[in-house]
Amino acid sequence: MVPYSGFVLRLHYLTSTSYFVPALLIGMVVWLAQRSTQKAWRVVRDFLPFVVTVWMYENMHDVTAILHMRDKHQWLIAADEWLFCGVNPVVWTQRWVHPQLTNWMVAAYSTYYFYPPVLTMILYRRGQMREFRDAILAIVLTFYIGFIGYVAVPALAPWITMRERFSVDLQASPLANEAYNLYTISHLEVARDCFPSLHTAISLVALAFAWRYWRVFFWVVLPCVLALMVSTIYLRLHYVADVLAAMPLAIFSVWAAPRLNRWWICSAPPAPASRLGQEPPAAPAA
Repeated sequence: MVPYSGFVLRLHYLTSTSYFVPALLIGMVVWLAQRSTQKAWRVVRDFLPFVVTVWMYENMHDVTAILHMRDKHQWLIAADEWLFCGVNPVVWTQRWVHPQLTNWMVAAYSTYYFYPPVLTMILYRRGQMREFRDAILAIVLTFYIGFIGYVAVPALAPWITMRERFSVDLQASPLANEAYNLYTISHLEVARDCFPSLHTAISLVALAFAWRYWRVFFWVVLPCVLALMVSTIYLRLHYVADVLAAMPLAIFSVWAAPRLNRWWICSAPPAPASRLGQEPPAAPAA
């Protein structure tokens, strides 16, 4: 057994390393992008905020372990039962458990990973840079506010906290079982990532920007997003309170991101044309 103090010191060392080394790489990428005329570096720089945010999410287990705050999942359980007049909605869904339905729910939950990159890459490919930056900022803003929620309301998932209340196991195909096992292992590593449901919030943000700028994509993914929201409860990965909290978070991010971008653009000094990847204007003919 490693003494607790030794574990904390090792955890602090690993956490510092996991943040310091990528920070150096990020700084190098930004420096190269600002000085290079190659488009590839600008593309890397433009997508860097999203990549960094995903990396931050994967390291949140270090933060929650160091802070070691008291769990609040009992609050979320009580809120769910208050909303549903004493009935726990997560436990109630077990009456609908069926292997085929579980397959669909796992598939719907997994679609979350495709919405932000597909939407932002299409906007970028079309040259809709203002819309692209608004979408990227809204996604990043949602993640970081969600991180604050993880720290302020640390909570374990229902499949852990109410394990003894489930009388029906989730059964599915071997592939769906493997995917679900990966999600539950992830919840053990990032153990307190319930409130709010970022799966819901990020998907709603992508849906809102799809409605604004890519209506075909909106109609294609709308049923998938609705199924994803149901899957968070059915798969016992979130409480209903988590899903409800995600909705105002998504609304705020969609509202705030364009305004923050406009404020930033208006307050920043104009950049030289060469820094924007554009040719300088031709001199007027004599």
